[in-house]
Amino acid sequence: MNDVGVTDIALKPVQPGKVDVYMDNWDTDEDGTFGQSQLLRHLEGALRIPNRYNPIWVVNSAHPSFDGHVEIAFAPEISLTMEADAAGMALLADARAGNTKYIEMLAEGPIIDGTVHYSFRIRAACQVKDVGEFTDAEGLYAIEFTLGIVYDPTWGNEFVVDVVVPLAAL
Repeated sequence: MNDVGVTDIALKPVQPGKVDVYMDNWDTDEDGTFGQSQLLRHLEGALRIPNRYNPIWVVNSAHPSFDGHVEIAFAPEISLTMEADAAGMALLADARAGNTKYIEMLAEGPIIDGTVHYSFRIRAACQVKDVGEFTDAEGLYAIEFTLGIVYDPTWGNEFVVDVVVPLAAL
């Protein structure tokens, strides 16, 4: 146990074959569940959450370092490198229309008990904010889309992260 009362949990690796990415429209997902439309030719992706706090630097010799911190607006984003086929290029139309897409990234590890797995899931409401250049990704014609995570009033969230570990580990 560490000094703040949080128990360390043993690492449980997730194999690459146990990660899936889904992208849906809210109108096809009206019950609020995610994970209806799996991206079959998604090649690479990342979740980026930039700094959320800035230090407060004051001109005061009594403070040799920063004097505190302030919460700042931050802009989390998801990048997806897709094969530049019809499914991958569909995001281009969404970018032009300003459509909100609902992304789920799910990674499942070993079984905890019965059919319950260690898991890490990110769900996010996103809008395309940047379209990258066409590239060669492992021999496939590909394109990267950067999606800004946005607040969605229908869902009532920007993004949600779920982590499943055994209760005994906590």
